[in-house]
Amino acid sequence: MLLQTWLQPFYEDFGWMRRACKGLDRRLIEDGLSNTILTLPLAMQQDILLAWFVRFLNSGDDFPNIQRGFEVWWRRTFWCQNGETSKPPQIAAQADNLHCCAL
Repeated sequence: MLLQTWLQPFYEDFGWMRRACKGLDRRLIEDGLSNTILTLPLAMQQDILLAWFVRFLNSGDDFPNIQRGFEVWWRRTFWCQNGETSKPPQIAAQADNLHCCAL
């Protein structure tokens, strides 16, 4: 898929772009990326967002923060599909083990 092919070099260059381009609107890029990913089928969203999650844990500020997109995908996948009307579970990330747990 084109987006997945493009994301790899984009992720690798994001820290450099952030430092080199003083006028870079990081929030606009992150929101646009989140919105683009959320237009894909859920299975593709899962592939992209889970790969992003692992890389984001390791890269922090040198990586785009598409947490909003991740949270929307999480709710769509695990909360809404189960027909639940209560508050969705919170996610806690453990960087040392690189996995997430429902709280």
